[in-house]
Amino acid sequence: MASKQLNLFSSPADVALQPLRVTPLPDVGSLIERIGSDEDWQERTLSEVLELWPCLYDEYVQVLLEPRKQAEEWFKQNGTHYETASPATRQHYRREHAALADAKNLFHSILYGLYSQRMETLFAQAKQRLISKGLTGVALEGCEEFFNDVFQRPEYPDLGKRLPQLMNDLAVEYAKSVT
Repeated sequence: MASKQLNLFSSPADVALQPLRVTPLPDVGSLIERIGSDEDWQERTLSEVLELWPCLYDEYVQVLLEPRKQAEEWFKQNGTHYETASPATRQHYRREHAALADAKNLFHSILYGLYSQRMETLFAQAKQRLISKGLTGVALEGCEEFFNDVFQRPEYPDLGKRLPQLMNDLAVEYAKSVT
């Protein structure tokens, strides 16, 4: 029987490490492009704008929630126990979780910020139409709430209207309601 002796000078056997997952992040530029400019919104219908938010939210924010949760869960289960994971692996999942959380916050803030900015531009244009029709002060106070209510609970005929036509119609309707 041949006995095995420990050779202290030999290199350790290669250990197959599982690849560490790095979640690919969506492109910030494509999000901004998909939201579009104020000019792009002049060509969109109310229906297109209302469908845009959930689509973009799913593609750029929601897609990061599950991988972030997985990285967080892995770290909770394995990262605190030094005997179950190497320091490098624990550090990787900590960084992965932080990167995903930062990306989620970034995409959410860009989406919310630009989407809100486009809406504010539409409302400001309609408000300017009301001012040009002679409405001032108290009469203008509720117009943005009126516009927002239509966006929150649109009537079927409004869904197919392009935004400039819709906002013009809403300005006319609002002016009639306050005069």
